[in-house]
Amino acid sequence: MRKTILILMFTTGFVITANAQDIIILKNGDEIQAKVVEITDQQIKYKEFDFQSGPIRNINKSEASMIAYENGEKENFNYGNQLNFKSDYFTISEAYNITYTSAKFYCSVKENITKKDRGVKDKGICYSSQNSNPTIKYFKISKGRGVGNYKVVLTDLNENTTYYVRPYATTKGEVIYGNMKSFTTKTPKGVLINDVDWATCNVAAPGTFAATPEDAGMYYQWTRKTGWSITDPMINHEGSTTSDRSMPTGGSWEAANDPCPAGWRVPTKEELNSLKNADTERKELNNIKGYYFQNGGQEVFFPAAGIMSRRGTLKYVGISGYYLSSTPYGSIAAYYMVFTSSHVRTYLHGPKTGFSVRCVSE
Repeated sequence: MRKTILILMFTTGFVITANAQDIIILKNGDEIQAKVVEITDQQIKYKEFDFQSGPIRNINKSEASMIAYENGEKENFNYGNQLNFKSDYFTISEAYNITYTSAKFYCSVKENITKKDRGVKDKGICYSSQNSNPTIKYFKISKGRGVGNYKVVLTDLNENTTYYVRPYATTKGEVIYGNMKSFTTKTPKGVLINDVDWATCNVAAPGTFAATPEDAGMYYQWTRKTGWSITDPMINHEGSTTSDRSMPTGGSWEAANDPCPAGWRVPTKEELNSLKNADTERKELNNIKGYYFQNGGQEVFFPAAGIMSRRGTLKYVGISGYYLSSTPYGSIAAYYMVFTSSHVRTYLHGPKTGFSVRCVSE
């Protein structure tokens, strides 16, 4: 019954995959529900669809008739119509440093490609999210003439999207392609601003978020996991009103003292700085003053929650926002971000001062 349905769908030009899996159709009529991870000139490498944490499995390409991909594309293994495919001329790494909108690859074109008068006029990679067999007719990134190693950075990708990538080289009169690799961009858990995934609320008690974006949460000192209420008098998350005015120690951020919930962490100075490059709007949310940071049609609100001074007093509540980073300055200070009515900047602070915390995803 399954084969009959597939034949009907291919005949009419439509592909329906209820579980969004790739289907490898073998020449003997068997089908493999899979997630294809790589295609070489000899093999198809895949993971079983219902066991994607398991090992990568291989079948010979000569055994396959067709792959029906989850995105609706079909690849028919009719060797008379294949690309000029010479994997032994290339190397390509797995994707690394994958973010929500970017990824990197190491590639090379080997010297043996220049045999038989094949001077390399252009090399690079081509990629697509729509076609699992990309060519230079789709998106490509050129890395110049000649053989050798090169690094490629793909940018402006879509989040939570699978991309197919392969190296290419243009020689005298032809384009030659290497092995295909695939990867999937990350899925944000919060709001994506300039490729940083921000939580939508400040940290309240350690390991918890405030209930709403306008809720100020609690203050935290450098590498201390004690939250202080934004009230007068201040009360910590354990109910004490006696603040620790000693100097926090350590020239590096201690992950064990990170107050963010699991899967989140205190942002670095660079991540806070990325907000300066976003569109900003000083505005109220439910009568609470703060800043909206906006990018790519998304926005996140930071309340102007003020600061806990080194003497343990409230300052600037409803006027400015002060947000902690995990980046130290030697052993005597650390960085923070501040926004006022006129600017957004990063500065240094002494470790006794208490700041709001807005987490980023790990």
